[in-house]
Amino acid sequence: MKAKSQVKLATRIPKDAVLLIPQPEEGELPTCGLEPGYYNLNDMLALIEKHQQNGETIQYIADMLETGEPENDGFMEMLRANRSNPKELRRMLAICRA
Repeated sequence: MKAKSQVKLATRIPKDAVLLIPQPEEGELPTCGLEPGYYNLNDMLALIEKHQQNGETIQYIADMLETGEPENDGFMEMLRANRSNPKELRRMLAICRA
């Protein structure tokens, strides 16, 4: 039965989705308090901005962005490297929004 729901979820991925925060297991709280679901680029940047003071949350967002393909993981690596540096995170956000 889980396989059906996973297939159903995959067919509803928004075209502009860049980040998925997964649903927590039944009875568990959302990881880092993040709302589960798909995020487009602007929503993801707002999420990073909102949590820029929380290195654990930034690390989790970076983990969710990881593709395992070095040519596609540059932004994720920058997030990880700067997870405890709100000033650098703000600079990154400004560049992304420019």
